Amino acid sequence: MNILLYHDRGTAVNAVKQTYHCLKTLMGHAYDIIYVDAKVLKTQPWEDQCAMLVVPGGRDLPYCEDLGGLANNRIRRYVEQGGSYLGICAGGYYASSTIEFEKGDPVMQICGSRELSFYPGVSRGTIYPGFVYNSESGARSVDVLLSPSLLLLPGSRSVKVYYNGGGYFAHADMFADDGVQVLARYDQPGICDDEEHPAAIIQCSVGRGHAVLMGIHPEYSVSIHDLTSSSASAAPHKLEYKAIVDDLLLSQHDRHALLRAIFTRIGLRTRSGTPHDISPSHPQREQHLFLSMSPLAEETLWPALKQKWMAAVHPEQGILPSKEVNFSLALLPDILIPNDLADITGGKRVVSIHRSSACIPSIPVPSFDTQAYFAALESQRQAHLDDPRAQQFGDVLLYTDLIHSTQSLLDRNYAFSSTLPDGLVCLATHQSSGRGRGRNSWISQQGALQFSVVFKTTLPGPTIVFLQYLIALAVVDSVRTRPGYEGVPLFVKWPNDIYANHRGQLIKVGGCLLSTTMAPERNQFLVTMGCGLNVNNRDPTVSLNQVIGAQDPSLPLLTLEDTLAGILAMFTSLYSTFCSQGMGDWFLTRYYRRWLHSHQLVTLSQYDHVQVLIQGISKVHGFLMALDVKTGIHYELQPDGNTFDMMKGLITIKK
Repeated sequence: MNILLYHDRGTAVNAVKQTYHCLKTLMGHAYDIIYVDAKVLKTQPWEDQCAMLVVPGGRDLPYCEDLGGLANNRIRRYVEQGGSYLGICAGGYYASSTIEFEKGDPVMQICGSRELSFYPGVSRGTIYPGFVYNSESGARSVDVLLSPSLLLLPGSRSVKVYYNGGGYFAHADMFADDGVQVLARYDQPGICDDEEHPAAIIQCSVGRGHAVLMGIHPEYSVSIHDLTSSSASAAPHKLEYKAIVDDLLLSQHDRHALLRAIFTRIGLRTRSGTPHDISPSHPQREQHLFLSMSPLAEETLWPALKQKWMAAVHPEQGILPSKEVNFSLALLPDILIPNDLADITGGKRVVSIHRSSACIPSIPVPSFDTQAYFAALESQRQAHLDDPRAQQFGDVLLYTDLIHSTQSLLDRNYAFSSTLPDGLVCLATHQSSGRGRGRNSWISQQGALQFSVVFKTTLPGPTIVFLQYLIALAVVDSVRTRPGYEGVPLFVKWPNDIYANHRGQLIKVGGCLLSTTMAPERNQFLVTMGCGLNVNNRDPTVSLNQVIGAQDPSLPLLTLEDTLAGILAMFTSLYSTFCSQGMGDWFLTRYYRRWLHSHQLVTLSQYDHVQVLIQGISKVHGFLMALDVKTGIHYELQPDGNTFDMMKGLITIKK
């Protein structure tokens, strides 16, 4: 399921950033958090997979202009049918029946009715003075009083939260019979002259769903930089801004507990404890990668890699600078690493590379057995490879417990990735920002296999698109060609998703991603190929091992090490044949046997919803070929621009 975060005209940049980070922190891996704009809410089928729609702080009027009519009708219907809406500050004003913002101010006044009307009363503000658009000059920390009978936060009667321009929900208690409950109240009434503690957070029952509206910002974990980067934060304000930051640092645990309690009330799952955090608000946190090689690679690849790194590294700093990350190569001989890397990294993240976790015993050791992996890789190669001269994948491994994204680390830092041996694999136990196609992210979960492979190729540019088909088939066939596993219902969904039929339901369990960069060498591309597969985790979807157990309980479950080895050995075999023979029936026959779309009748949303019959993949360009059953018109659809909605039999433009 997805949590959709509105990000379009009117949303405040910092509010969006803070909301996204807070949701990632509190929700963990249970939901995929995706940005959406007004066009998506108007035109795309988003409701079925949406666990909650979030409208963050910003400006209410652009929301009205862009979402009025169709989008608001769909949002209202979504909530009435059991969905959840979270409106923060401007998003709370917007979801009230009536707004009174700075009433009487000839410049700032905004008053009027609103279409969503989740709260049947008036949202009135600003409750505290000083608000200026696109500024923190009116910001403050405020106390809100919690409703103990509703929120049940042990030992916490009030919480300090960030405030900047929000309103209060006037006389909210009068609407109790309409399903309105007050969850938190302002300790100080501000401009409100007829309520001692006006409502700051309310929950509204709307049909079978819920809307939570807030005049405050409990999602904000504000740094000094956030408050001093605006034009309003001149020197006279810095002390009071620092006081806000100090308050919020002290209240972070209680604010997170408040939000967890609210999300739990409306049926969402949250994670407890302190999660891994390598967010942008902690840019100097050092990350660690461990380099491991097969015995053969130690002899053949390590000397060349060491030579490349010695040539690229700064001799006195031990840093290999790249676009987004600086790489600290402490594993090289005669390299001295300064104690304070922050002084020489220019604010970039630092990734340190080591040969052994014993070098830094204080950090988590990745839960991946490299010895078992290399043994499995050798065994899988014997099963799948006919040509010992084929380019090998997987002999060199960079692995870690935690990273932003293996894909981003390799494809956005060419100065580093171009030094790596072909076929190197970057593997992480957890990713904080795993990437999928388009706007999607890959939810990183304990027990999931998430990795990226980097290699150079001289394949002609137009044929590189086929590599995503090769890796998707490699994932499926690496399982289904194992003796006894032939009947495991694992399939390819075009162009590069992995689906399983679990107890009669098709469920996504994995996906692949391809990125390319033109290399300086003539006619050469640097390819970064990413893959995520739910092998042994239960959330947010089923895992491969659950599917295997349901199919045949007598089959041994797969380990991450053996699964990765099987995928890479199978891809090596497919890639070797592809390089020598090109695309042809040798591949497509196997691919069609594993995909979900043979003779499938689908609708093309971008062509006036015409119905077409899927015919296959073009051998020349890799496009999906489809035939209009009524007119005989042929369509060819690019894999990078389109996606299947399996539940609706619909091909839509990828967002």
